Amino acid sequence: MSGIFRATSNNILQGRRIALLTLCTLALSGCFGTKEHHALGLIEKDRYLAKSPVSETIKDLLVKEGQSIKRGDIIAQLDSTQAQLDVDEALAQRALAQAKHAELVAGPRPEEIAKARASVDGATAALTEARKAFQRTKSLVSKGMQGKADLDSARSSKERCESALEEAEQYLALLLAGTREEQLRQADASVAQANARVEKTQNTLEDYAITSPIDGVVDALVWHLGERVKAGDPIAVILSHDNAYARVYVPEPKRLALQVGNDVDVRVDGANDIFRGQIRWIASEPAFTPYFALTENDRTRLMYEMEVSLPNAQPLPVGLPAQVILP
Repeated sequence: MSGIFRATSNNILQGRRIALLTLCTLALSGCFGTKEHHALGLIEKDRYLAKSPVSETIKDLLVKEGQSIKRGDIIAQLDSTQAQLDVDEALAQRALAQAKHAELVAGPRPEEIAKARASVDGATAALTEARKAFQRTKSLVSKGMQGKADLDSARSSKERCESALEEAEQYLALLLAGTREEQLRQADASVAQANARVEKTQNTLEDYAITSPIDGVVDALVWHLGERVKAGDPIAVILSHDNAYARVYVPEPKRLALQVGNDVDVRVDGANDIFRGQIRWIASEPAFTPYFALTENDRTRLMYEMEVSLPNAQPLPVGLPAQVILP
């Protein structure tokens, strides 16, 4: 059903232009012999598309066709369950990185330093006793009261105590030195990375609320509630609140006399006044048959699309027939 709607929506504008070009050809074929010539067309307004930046299911539609909206108003809400989980995960990772950073900045606790000092004192006492035992054993061995194996055992015990003391002293020195600068920089980088991920996921979460890019009127809703859209798909067509303009088609013989910025008079069906407009754009490529395939007689059938802004005109409905009086 949505595919049919999109095809219908796209074909309406294309059908308008084809019908309009046909009308212009028929009307202008009888105009070249009269005093006043016209470029025929329709009243239009600038159209903007509110597109989906992600692929997801439409959870809610908050506007209706024909409704006036402001820039930033939410048009549709996509299902953001997974996006919210990504935000929660990013927040948890940031909290972990911040806690690790705070731990490194604070350095070792006083209790850890006290424990390390106690280990040094214990290792010092053990080494003192080991040295005394070694000296006693050495004396007894020299007197022949103990064997050489006892001396070797006493020497090994002393060396183990020396190693234990050295290890305890190094650990205490490490605690007293505090956190290394390199570790702090790594922690800073981890926090910055976590902050960036939080910002990224939060921005992505905001994308699930499709908003209007302008002040305007909802001309068409392209999708229905519950349908899944792809990234880049238009959700709604918004007509600008700005002044209307006339989109008309100029015959080839009149093209040279028209330039962007020229003032022209415009008639609109149902309006008694003639509106003063200004040409804001003229197509560089003609419509209908390509110019290189036309004979000299056929070249008068070429049409150039032109837009005429109507800054001082009353509010005009889109789709009204318009006639630009050509010089």
